[in-house]
Amino acid sequence: MGRNMKKICVATATATLGMACFVSGCGKSSPDKDGTSFTWLLDDGVESIYYDSYNDNPIVKYWLSKEWDADGDGEGKQISVEFAAPPKGAESDNFNTLLATGEYPDVMAMSYSSENAQSLYEQGVVLDLTDYVEKYMPNYKAWIEEHPDKASQMTNDGKYLMLYTLADVPEDPWGGFMYRRDWLVKYGTNPDTGEAFTGGWNEDKTQWTDDVVFPSGGSDPEYISDWEWMFGFFDTALKTEGITDGYAFQQYSLGYLGSGDLNDGFGAPITTYIDNNGDVEDGRTSDSTRAYIECMSNWYKNGWMNNNFEENTTDTFFMFDTASTYSGKVGLWYGLISQLGNSMSAEGIEDICVYGAAQPVNDVYGDDSCKGKESTVFFQTDVISGGICITEKAKNKDIASLCTAIDYLYDTEGALLRTYGFSDSQQAEVQDAFYNENGFENGVYTVTEENGEKIYHIDPQRDIKNMGVPLNMVRVAGLSINDNVDWGRDEISEHSIAQMAKFTATGAVGTTVTNQLTQDQSTEVSSILANIDTYLSQQVPNFITGRSNIEDDSQWEEYVKTIEDYGISKQLQYLNEILDK
Repeated sequence: MGRNMKKICVATATATLGMACFVSGCGKSSPDKDGTSFTWLLDDGVESIYYDSYNDNPIVKYWLSKEWDADGDGEGKQISVEFAAPPKGAESDNFNTLLATGEYPDVMAMSYSSENAQSLYEQGVVLDLTDYVEKYMPNYKAWIEEHPDKASQMTNDGKYLMLYTLADVPEDPWGGFMYRRDWLVKYGTNPDTGEAFTGGWNEDKTQWTDDVVFPSGGSDPEYISDWEWMFGFFDTALKTEGITDGYAFQQYSLGYLGSGDLNDGFGAPITTYIDNNGDVEDGRTSDSTRAYIECMSNWYKNGWMNNNFEENTTDTFFMFDTASTYSGKVGLWYGLISQLGNSMSAEGIEDICVYGAAQPVNDVYGDDSCKGKESTVFFQTDVISGGICITEKAKNKDIASLCTAIDYLYDTEGALLRTYGFSDSQQAEVQDAFYNENGFENGVYTVTEENGEKIYHIDPQRDIKNMGVPLNMVRVAGLSINDNVDWGRDEISEHSIAQMAKFTATGAVGTTVTNQLTQDQSTEVSSILANIDTYLSQQVPNFITGRSNIEDDSQWEEYVKTIEDYGISKQLQYLNEILDK
């Protein structure tokens, strides 16, 4: 075998090309004397501009250099892990190919699996890790004991089939709804006095001040009526500045976000959710959804929405029509925190100022049951997120040492390494070359103590250089440390992120619940939801654009009946049975 071919066929050389080469044989158990060599499929890799393989990650190398005394007999062992990442854009196809060919690895992230852990366990693919968790993972167990309300979500009928990524507290949002604050100052007027707003940047654009007040009475938008008030001024801005291809509100191609963002502010989201009583319900046929669609239809009629929104088909709901967003032609959109403040400044929009907004509460559309409800379902990282399974490929290997090594990443020391990387003191000790080459000679963070609590101060250059992931180990399951972190952010970013995190997504049905469906149930539910999602992708835009009439009771009743006929009640039955356990 030639040198280049050999390089392609080792699991460690796949991160650059985004290839998980288990399908070509790399997933077969690697022969090793003591069973400490493992293959591991990540859910994502790292851009090749940083390193060719995830095994070159400095924190991974540090982790794998350690010895693990699983049995406490004083005899430590190193483990060897060969990481691979799926090809970008074909993650699901890659995962399912590995399963179909039987060439899956010892450890695999489950983010792109078409089957859940319970189903794969029933097929003999996934191992029951209960004994290993009980004996070798005290840090993982300690987190569960500290969060008894989450315990039932982390097992399947009492069995540990997955090891989840956990967090001490929910992490700050990476994005959310945001708007052109500068347009409000430039074109808006006080809703009470009618006087023009004043404000703007200081000379070096490090400080923004204004006297903006919304109809609801505060300095931030809270209600749908606040949003519509903004849209009127955004319209004025577009017309005054001669922007003929811009719009006030950026709508996703489906006409709604399946994560519940925005539409849950009408009382119930356009998805399955957990209500205040702890029961699983579905909002797709609710009066709340009808009120949301009426709102969107009105926005479309008023010209506030991108009128070609159906054409913006993309899997990334926050990164479509970026040309309009980054050229300052959109008033309000779902964006990234890197767009806040003056960060999108460019020729023609040098004075742009972007603020974040909380999930809005409906106070305009539908009856009283659809108004005044704070959102509980929207895109937000829970304290439990994507997990890994250990497969039958590893059944004759030293899983005890592997689980001991993984459990270290749920301890504070290991969790900090995983979440951020080397501190200043650690980097002074290890002198990692990758850190030095990229300007992090003093590590990623420093630690101070205030009132008996440790505060972690992150080097702002980490985010400025967009190097968080290359410097840490978050592609591997473990604990994320999110509490008591000082990011060194500017005032606008801090304020905006606080607005985006104003509510907590307590009503979202996570994979920790759906992973407990049996194989037959999962297959049935997947078919039901596929039919419903296809129907919604056609009918919701029809209602919004006026091709169908959302105000026509007979058309709405037909919509409701169609979804019910697909069998949505079956999903609710199965999920409620799981929660009842």
